Amino acid sequence: MARKLITRKPITRKQWQTVHRLCGFYLAVLLCFVLFTGSLATVSHELDYLTNPAIRASSTQQPLDWPQAYRSVVQSIPDTHRLSRLQQPEHNGYAIEAIVLDAQQQRYRVYVDPVSYAVTGTGSWMNWQNSLRQLHRHLMLPLWLGVTLVGLLAVTMLAGLVSGWLMLPDWWKVFWQRPRTTNARVFWSDVHKLTGAWCSWLVLVIGLTGVWYLAEQNGLRATYPDTPQAQGQVLPGTLAPVMERTLEQISQQRPAFTPAVWIMPDESGKPMVVYGQESGLLVRDRANRIVVDPQSTTWIQQWSTPDLTLHQRISEAADPLHFGTWGGLPGKLVYLIFGLLLTSLCITGTYLYALRFLKIKEGSTQGGMLKTGISKMGRWATGSIALIFLALVLYIMD
Repeated sequence: MARKLITRKPITRKQWQTVHRLCGFYLAVLLCFVLFTGSLATVSHELDYLTNPAIRASSTQQPLDWPQAYRSVVQSIPDTHRLSRLQQPEHNGYAIEAIVLDAQQQRYRVYVDPVSYAVTGTGSWMNWQNSLRQLHRHLMLPLWLGVTLVGLLAVTMLAGLVSGWLMLPDWWKVFWQRPRTTNARVFWSDVHKLTGAWCSWLVLVIGLTGVWYLAEQNGLRATYPDTPQAQGQVLPGTLAPVMERTLEQISQQRPAFTPAVWIMPDESGKPMVVYGQESGLLVRDRANRIVVDPQSTTWIQQWSTPDLTLHQRISEAADPLHFGTWGGLPGKLVYLIFGLLLTSLCITGTYLYALRFLKIKEGSTQGGMLKTGISKMGRWATGSIALIFLALVLYIMD
């Protein structure tokens, strides 16, 4: 007998709608929180600038005098405190930022004007940038747990993106479709589709990088050579001459290298590490690195972007792509706007679920519909709210 061919029926539009609803509805509360904090995290440095006058400084196009910045910080802090790192201003008109450890090894920030090199003030360790990043990245939970949970949300976002497009037969028309005003359900459905269409590029970028973070957290992290030990001992507060010599060597050996971060040795045998930008697109500062023995001022290790493996190169590109830092301030603002629009999809999606599937009367208030929609999420909503509450409590206690 001839063997019958097994044919599989294609997934119907209704089935794609079910997939889309499952991906977005039950985790809408948690997803809304993660997307909102992530959107704000893209401009967290700018929020710090607005809320802390110490960060506001003179504008300059001149190269930074790193040794002078180092001396200014060391002279302004008590002898029992230790300068841990210096990093360049986020934008022109911002102060140089120093991370300092007090006698109890608690970190705080000291800011230095890049023109006068006078200390402009201090700031707490948990500023907007640090707080929003931790809330968004791992919900203030242990890294292995928090990054895994947020990474799994990226998987559902990508599934929601694919199902959202496949359930629309004439998807290319959505970009230019003006929302109809026939009734509330039709209007918000059109708004939801229009917003989702224009935010698709961001879903794809943060979804793929989010999955990459998930993979890194669970065993696929790129490895780098260990930092070698330095010889001898250099007393804290005496590293300015080492920085001067390092800058001379950089101008001779790697003139295209622009220092961005200086990490100071914290004990005997530890080297000085310099990160910066030199070549290559979409890389963090650490992709270009120089390791200096602070006693002999010799370079004991160095690498640049072309030296990275493909695995390392992908790892370095994840952060600039995920947070939009590759485009400077304009890129951050684009990510902020589209990130907030993406956040609104969680709200309109929940609202539409209440209208379509719970058969609530159209005369009901929008707040009542959202409340009903959230209540229908059941344990998913309870768990999400509890997780968000825990994250905020841990943030307050930190």
